[in-house]
Amino acid sequence: MLCLVTGGSGSGKSEWAEGKVLEIAGEKKLYLATMRSFGAEGERRVKRHRALRAGKGFETIEKAVDLTGISPDKLEGATVLLEDLSNLIANEMFDPEGVLAAAAAARALDSGSAWLTSSEAGELICRSVTRSLGHVAKYSRNLVIVANEIASDGQSYDPVTESFRRLTGKINCFAASMCGGVTEVVLGIGAFYEKMD
Repeated sequence: MLCLVTGGSGSGKSEWAEGKVLEIAGEKKLYLATMRSFGAEGERRVKRHRALRAGKGFETIEKAVDLTGISPDKLEGATVLLEDLSNLIANEMFDPEGVLAAAAAARALDSGSAWLTSSEAGELICRSVTRSLGHVAKYSRNLVIVANEIASDGQSYDPVTESFRRLTGKINCFAASMCGGVTEVVLGIGAFYEKMD
């Protein structure tokens, strides 16, 4: 089973996704945490998520970038809760260990300039994240992906934030295409939208 769960901040999507994992999982449950916590707010969120899944049999893997680095043996037969896709995208885009930083460093060694066009950067990030999703989906028994809905507030932002929002939308669409449908969570209530062929 592949399942994409989306919703706005504070919508209850993480709790809903966790409940889905508990419903479909066998004995092996993996919580794949992609968030890097910065500051008090980040630490509070991490503690809250740890408390929510305490005593429920999850093994946690913390991997902020390049999920292809997770051993297939670790994923084999597991029901995986990937929390969350938006963090993974942001990490590949902004983290010093992300694909964008690695590509810029490689280009600087080659040509003396680390400059990448925005379309080159976007393609690198899309390829890296979709490859990561494909790797986890290939080896796990079930995969439940949590994704933030960040593009429906009607606001305009600076070019970097807009680029992140567009990439997130594109990658969310890719993730949805892998699944049989998408569950949108609002106020803790999930509405399933089946994929139409």
